[in-house]
Amino acid sequence: MSGYREKRGQMRSAVPLRVEVRLESGVLVEGRAANISMNGLFFLTEFSLPLGCRVRVCLTHEDRPNEHIICSGKVSRLGDWGIAIAFDQVNPAHMEILYRYIRYNGASASC
Repeated sequence: MSGYREKRGQMRSAVPLRVEVRLESGVLVEGRAANISMNGLFFLTEFSLPLGCRVRVCLTHEDRPNEHIICSGKVSRLGDWGIAIAFDQVNPAHMEILYRYIRYNGASASC
């Protein structure tokens, strides 16, 4: 039996999102969302970022290229294939869009 304990309080969904993460220094890392919740996301990328660094995130749905969600947060976990970001702010105008994406895709995802 594993000692891992799930800490997530929000449902996570697999949503087809393009992810752009920008550090305060201007460095840009791109990838695809593996799963997302109202509190954060795990995205697949070849690159790495410093744990704990502040980032600005732009999410774009594959089916809605002109609709963007802007968030900010911190790198909370590094995985073999991606990076977890914990959101500390979601643009209030984009909150409903994010909620709709998560609810519409509904199926829980893991990573």
